[in-house]
Amino acid sequence: MKLSKAERVRTVFAVVFNAAIFAVTAFCVLTFFVKGGRGNMEVVGPVAFRYFTVDSNVLVAVASLFVAVFGIVKLATGREYPEWVRVFKFVGTVAVMLTFLTVVVFLGFIYGFKAMFVGINLFLHLLTPLAALLTLWFAEAGVKIRPAFFALGVAPMIVYGAIYLWMVIFAEKWEDFYHLANGGKWWVSVLAMVAGTALIAVVTGVVANAISGGKRTGKKAVE
Repeated sequence: MKLSKAERVRTVFAVVFNAAIFAVTAFCVLTFFVKGGRGNMEVVGPVAFRYFTVDSNVLVAVASLFVAVFGIVKLATGREYPEWVRVFKFVGTVAVMLTFLTVVVFLGFIYGFKAMFVGINLFLHLLTPLAALLTLWFAEAGVKIRPAFFALGVAPMIVYGAIYLWMVIFAEKWEDFYHLANGGKWWVSVLAMVAGTALIAVVTGVVANAISGGKRTGKKAVE
């Protein structure tokens, strides 16, 4: 089925901006290996992957690449994004929004907002998360995310959190650069992060579905 003009324009935006998210993130990661990071992430090489900021941005970048590819397919065939692509982008978006909100409401007051937004940090902490959210909500509207998948939005934080707590508190091999040990009350930080991420996932998913309307996976795009 032929896409409507509005749907075609929206999909072109999705392709362009998701491809940009992938390209910018690839540049940021390469920068860690070539020049090193700045601000609160003054590290060089693979050590950068200790930071959830980097991991969450890589996750959403890979998801964005799939959205761009299937967006081209949508333009050519009129077929909507596969459900797994939509869910993948949703999970990545929740992860980078956790990064963004943690910076805005917590880390920015510890390290200083200048350090959090200097150099490539501007993309990793601010621009990429917002671009991912806005494209998920507005440019990729078409396939509803089943509420059963909302819980997957918490998965990256839980996996990373388990590794972080082990390396910081139990193995004592990493510095507590996210200040989650909380004077020994690390379990308070865990509860707060789980609850906060779950809230981000629900709000992100509900808004995405409200904008998407009633369109279903695997159907041709309609007006």
